[in-house]
Amino acid sequence: MMRPDMFSGSGVRTLSADHAAFDPLAYQQGSVWSFDNALIVSDLRRNAEDKSALRVTAATLDSARGFRNGRLPEFIAGVQRLAGDAPTHTPRADPMKAWPAAAMPFMVSELLGLEADGFDKRLDIRRPLLPDSVDTLTLHRVAVGNATVSVRFTRHATGASAAVFANDSGVEVVI
Repeated sequence: MMRPDMFSGSGVRTLSADHAAFDPLAYQQGSVWSFDNALIVSDLRRNAEDKSALRVTAATLDSARGFRNGRLPEFIAGVQRLAGDAPTHTPRADPMKAWPAAAMPFMVSELLGLEADGFDKRLDIRRPLLPDSVDTLTLHRVAVGNATVSVRFTRHATGASAAVFANDSGVEVVI
């Protein structure tokens, strides 16, 4: 997926640029869907492909900067893009779809390795990562069932660390 024919700089395309039917502006023939990329990040993390997961997340974050209020549309053109370049907008992409709004929170949750069990009031944090552009990330009052916990993540050369700084609800946090 991370080969140049699949990875566009905005994320992973729906179809290889080498395929005869490739059209980077088409709905499902080479465009980049942020929610699909969130699912890809989840799978990459589950398979310990952390560098690729970080690369896809960074590309999505960078792409979001090219849209009004950082709001990702339904999909982005699968045109090859360098980091920092604006993504190519597509006229057919619906800017009001809900799933692109869920893409970044899901990606972040997967990078941080969050796994909540609300019934047992337990939060597991497994192999947390932060993109190079983020040194620290603080999550306030993360809901775990009917309880909350606050956690600060700090990026290091080999990954990230997590530290609980507020937990007055009795959430068990396993790092």
